[in-house]
Amino acid sequence: MADAKNAIGNLCRSLSRRELIRQTFAAARAANPKTSLILNEFSLSEKFHHLVRECLDAGIPIDAIGIQSHMHSRYWGAKTAWDACEQYARLGKPLHFTETTILSKPGAEQDQARQIEEFYRVLFSHPSVEAITWWDFSDFKAWRNASAGLLRKDMTPKPAYDVLLRLIKKDWWTAEIKTGTDVNGKVTIRGFLGDYRIECSYWQAAFTLDPAGKAATTIQVR
Repeated sequence: MADAKNAIGNLCRSLSRRELIRQTFAAARAANPKTSLILNEFSLSEKFHHLVRECLDAGIPIDAIGIQSHMHSRYWGAKTAWDACEQYARLGKPLHFTETTILSKPGAEQDQARQIEEFYRVLFSHPSVEAITWWDFSDFKAWRNASAGLLRKDMTPKPAYDVLLRLIKKDWWTAEIKTGTDVNGKVTIRGFLGDYRIECSYWQAAFTLDPAGKAATTIQVR
């Protein structure tokens, strides 16, 4: 590991951080033209913000900004999470929270659940956040042996698991809608982004809500 770190350090010194990122991104794009290239960092410092800006100004094709959000020492809180979104959203790229960890300290599983709900609601409400990745699904062999999972070591669900299940599959899942068209044959609905299926007594059709905002689709019935 030390040798790898030294090699990367030597490359940064010889090429500059920006040029190293340019070359690695170019190699990744050449290997897979359809891949998403994310510049990912654990620190929310001004140095990282400046690096992203420097790379974007140099024309490096960054598809999204990755923010690691391991909260092993303390929970950020809603304001810090929102401020991070606002800070990096100004760079004009989607945000991916790539490594989210909120601990359930001994006897405080409900605190973890409450904090996870708050954190996810803040991120879900910000228009620049495109993805959230939870880091350890269970406490079994979790990173740093932390109580970072949504499941305990015996694989039983913690309250945090139930909270995320409710948020994703109920609160943020458009319920079944039963409606009819107006005199012009139009139907207007509000829904979360994703794929939808229309069912009628004798036909079916599908459409996708993406991106956010007003969208229209035409389905012809024959």
